[in-house]
Amino acid sequence: MAATTPHTHTITRNITTLTHPYDLILSRIHASLGNTTLLPPLQSLAKTSTPLEPYIASVVGPHDFIIFQKYDWHPLLASPGQNSPGLKACRIIFGNPLVAKTMVREDVKAGLFAPVSMLVQEIENGGGVSVMWDLPSSLINWAGTVKGEKGEALEKASKVLDGKMKRFIEDLGTAEEEWEGVIREWKENGGGKGREEL
Repeated sequence: MAATTPHTHTITRNITTLTHPYDLILSRIHASLGNTTLLPPLQSLAKTSTPLEPYIASVVGPHDFIIFQKYDWHPLLASPGQNSPGLKACRIIFGNPLVAKTMVREDVKAGLFAPVSMLVQEIENGGGVSVMWDLPSSLINWAGTVKGEKGEALEKASKVLDGKMKRFIEDLGTAEEEWEGVIREWKENGGGKGREEL
């Protein structure tokens, strides 16, 4: 026997338009988030008593995130017999395990929305890229409202995540000099050391 209880909730969905080509945006995403080779060591550490913090700090990018998964949708969008898949699109799932841990410990229902994701879609006629993303706090705070309270730690963590995600996506669209400055500052401060060892 099953019982389903519906809950209606309003979320904030953002669409950010970037003028750079799709391939450049994807290269910047990977420069910041890394790739999925970062995950197996993290998953192995999680099964031990070894603290996760040092490893995570060594592999998160300049925006404090790592990638969890990437789904390319454009091969599915191609028409039958079409050699080119046409406009490109992908979904990127990313986040910070330490931020997720804070939120899930406050309310396990927050785990429904962590890690976060974004849909990156090429715009026709060389119009750049659109990035669709849901404001994390508008998703995650639902976990607290269902039980009649938000929880200060959950609300604070989700607001921090809002700011990090907004800055990351906006940085993707900056001029080349600005982007290189973001990466350079990160490396000068010791960022990415763990990535070099993989």
